[in-house]
Amino acid sequence: MIARLLRNEKGSAFAVFAIFLPVLIAVMGLVIDGGNVFYNKIRLDMATEAAALSTISSYNKEIYETQGIVILDAVHGKTMAEKYLKANFPEAEIESVNVEPQNTATVYTSMTVEFHFMKIFGMKEKKINSHCKCVGG
Repeated sequence: MIARLLRNEKGSAFAVFAIFLPVLIAVMGLVIDGGNVFYNKIRLDMATEAAALSTISSYNKEIYETQGIVILDAVHGKTMAEKYLKANFPEAEIESVNVEPQNTATVYTSMTVEFHFMKIFGMKEKKINSHCKCVGG
């Protein structure tokens, strides 16, 4: 009788499927949510670079025309960085903008990416950061 039960394989595929279903959901969630984080990180990097490059346009044109020296304006540079970041990636936030008169500007940004599948495992969101340093001419 036991030998006959061991030979009977009806329902064994269901048991294997039931065991591997949580693993399949976890892998699928990791791929989808991980891909979403990766995609938003690339978008954030590109928007941060655009914001940092925009600070270079904040040089004092009057000094440049009279003396040929490029001096960046910190207030105008920060305004330009915020404007470009919001235009390119509205979900992102500027953490800080460091504009130095010696033709250097660094923009730090961040955003929070919400998980969808990984909430099942207690992971709700991931904060991603980016920064870009630009040197003017």
